[in-house]
Amino acid sequence: MKSIDRLHRNSFRLASIFGLLMLLCVWLGAGCAGPNADYVAADKANYHDIGTDYARYVNNDATLTPDERQGKLDSLELWRMRTEAAEASPTAPGP
Repeated sequence: MKSIDRLHRNSFRLASIFGLLMLLCVWLGAGCAGPNADYVAADKANYHDIGTDYARYVNNDATLTPDERQGKLDSLELWRMRTEAAEASPTAPGP
């Protein structure tokens, strides 16, 4: 009886692991398409509208330390790079 119970427990563990792996594969597969084209266009417009003003503010704010200023400008640069990468990637279908 103990060996049958052990077999059932092991089977359940293997089935659980297999199920989790399948969910992981589905989740990863769903992430292969890039963001929706409308989202990318909106993000690009936000970057151009907000980013220019934000960069001007950061460069003119005398209360920021050089490290703070560089950190904010780096964040702005990462936003630009992310937007350009999203434009270049295959996009998911629109809504």
